[in-house]
Amino acid sequence: MTSPVNLIVGWADWEFDEIDRVLQAAFPGQADWVGNYVWMMANKSLSLKVVDGDKIVGVYGLRPDHVENFSGYIKRGSFKDLYRYRGVRGMHGIALAVVPEYRNRGLGRRMILASYLEARRLSCRYVFGIQLRVLNNLKMWKKRRRHIGSSEIQHLTLVDL
Repeated sequence: MTSPVNLIVGWADWEFDEIDRVLQAAFPGQADWVGNYVWMMANKSLSLKVVDGDKIVGVYGLRPDHVENFSGYIKRGSFKDLYRYRGVRGMHGIALAVVPEYRNRGLGRRMILASYLEARRLSCRYVFGIQLRVLNNLKMWKKRRRHIGSSEIQHLTLVDL
């Protein structure tokens, strides 16, 4: 019998190595920096994890933030779109990762939907994220968010709640 896969809010400090393992598996070309970056940026008490038994198989680093703090990273796009968010609190989706052997089971979607609930609970009005071009995943994110702008190395996407 297989163990149930559960979605849990909150990361513990002692889980760093396992969360880093998930991030390295999901972002193989970025593994040298992505774990530390996500760990530093994410609000551990809000971030999400998917657990199969005692093994973490997916993570989504989250933190309340303002999209205007990231507009300087974008060179081309709909800047006028960002003016309406000036001073409005949002939720930054820092990194969504599912280990390869657990992909295509809806776990990423579950974490995305749970992030909307967490954002609403904290009175955030939108969820946004930065997608690195090298990951080639903008098309996937555009199913859920609108594309605000781009630079040479990344894209900015956002969804209103």
